[in-house]
Amino acid sequence: MTKINKWNLLGDRVLIEPADPEEETSQGIIVPVGYQESPPEGVVVAVGNGYDGIKPAVQVGDKVSYGKTAGVKVEIDRRELLMMREQEIFMFQRG
Repeated sequence: MTKINKWNLLGDRVLIEPADPEEETSQGIIVPVGYQESPPEGVVVAVGNGYDGIKPAVQVGDKVSYGKTAGVKVEIDRRELLMMREQEIFMFQRG
């Protein structure tokens, strides 16, 4: 279980810092998040301890890809983060 500013995540919850959501085309046009083709990405900053002895597959520092509507926005230490269940993550890359 990872602590962030005295908060502990329960179960399979994961706290993610989203990557910069703006995507720019080769012509310099900024594409809003809702119109991007690729799923959003971010970096795991905290992980719960899992359920029934099964530890989450992701670890702090992993780069993850998740659904556009996944998670709940939270603000901790003046950082906007996403809290979601591990099952909402599509894939990860060990960081």
